[in-house]
Amino acid sequence: MQYTSTKTLLDIEFEQLNKRIAGLHFGISSGYPLFDESLGGAGFENGSLIVIGGRPGMGSTMLALNILINQIRDFKENELAIYIATKDSAAMMMQRILAVAYETEIANIQNGKLSMEQLQEFKNGEIGLKLVNSLVLVEAEKPTICEISSLMEQLTSQGKKIKFLTIDTLHHLYADSHVSIGKILDDLRAMAAKFQFPVLLTGEVLRSVEYREGPKIPQLKDLKDARFISDKVDQVYFVLRPAYYEIPGESSMLANDFQLICKKSKYGPLHFIDLQVNLKNLKITSAPTLN
Repeated sequence: MQYTSTKTLLDIEFEQLNKRIAGLHFGISSGYPLFDESLGGAGFENGSLIVIGGRPGMGSTMLALNILINQIRDFKENELAIYIATKDSAAMMMQRILAVAYETEIANIQNGKLSMEQLQEFKNGEIGLKLVNSLVLVEAEKPTICEISSLMEQLTSQGKKIKFLTIDTLHHLYADSHVSIGKILDDLRAMAAKFQFPVLLTGEVLRSVEYREGPKIPQLKDLKDARFISDKVDQVYFVLRPAYYEIPGESSMLANDFQLICKKSKYGPLHFIDLQVNLKNLKITSAPTLN
């Protein structure tokens, strides 16, 4: 058991309060003000574990990639984001990343319908250089905690500062019959605390949601392995597409409506966040404010 004096804890909190009062953000912004507010006001805090769940095709990976691009634009030299893709190939993920970063239709990237000017911008533009210097994209079908930790050690030994880790998805992390999702999350928490970065995890929603009578809005219990996850992570969100989920009261549902609902938060309030998505270029933006 580790003991920390009350004075030390107060000193740490007073330092953080000074930063908050001065308007200094000690977390990493998602790029969406309402999402940052839901995360406690500072964005993703070091050591935190956040889960975004959704049925296949609903947009949890798409949102994770948008958050990634929003973040690395502000990264400094030697600061890195690590994205571990367990479902799709690295080549496919890079196509999606380019579509989001350059707001270019994903079909044009996949079919090569780009001008030479666009290609040069992809290769030599500011965001392209950021991707080269600030992103580590890992393709791994069933990564282990040990492998992820070894990667962290390797990068930090090279003088890199890991700012953010995304694992897409949590349920594809390797766990044998003797290791539960709960133990994996405990190990991730320890890793995040050791290296001082937040962890974003996408999660799978049970197929039973599809056959539910009435609105098909996922609840915390619909998250796969919810009983192991709910008490181990700081926040759980679900992506919602109102036109698909038949949201009550949504009489003018648009194809670009994209919503994020918080079903667990260590801060208490459960937020409902309105966003918009362009399905052609996979870009997600904040919804316009209604005056």
